[in-house]
Amino acid sequence: MNHMDKSAVVSIHGARNDNFLCRMAMEQWARSFGQAVGDLALAYMPTGGIYIAGGVTPKNMQILEETNLTKWINAKGRLSKTMESIPIFVVKDKVPVGLIGSRVVARRVLRELYPTEEIHVEGQPKNRLESELFLEKQYPEMFHYTPIEG
Repeated sequence: MNHMDKSAVVSIHGARNDNFLCRMAMEQWARSFGQAVGDLALAYMPTGGIYIAGGVTPKNMQILEETNLTKWINAKGRLSKTMESIPIFVVKDKVPVGLIGSRVVARRVLRELYPTEEIHVEGQPKNRLESELFLEKQYPEMFHYTPIEG
């Protein structure tokens, strides 16, 4: 007997919009997810960008886009304008985020240990556009789709 994971059933029927309860559950999940991401962003102020990784997000992109994920991430009252300046990215399942992060940290450590011009690391992007262009150029395979716009 083949049993499907209950959360997968809810996700599939919610995305298809063929079951009212599944759809409502997925919409509530998407809103709560966006609010939680926004709360973490306020706590850490990741001016270089929010990178949402893991298997759940890419599998549920349709519902996240339909419920306007960016709206829920940025809905932070008087700090909404600040939130809008932070780029938001969804990382594909297959991208080795840990290895990419390790590479960045290794470059920083090497630059501190051996401050020469031979080890060159581009400066931190100063705004959303610079961040998106830098990442698109350096890691085109990283993104599930174009960065989420506010």
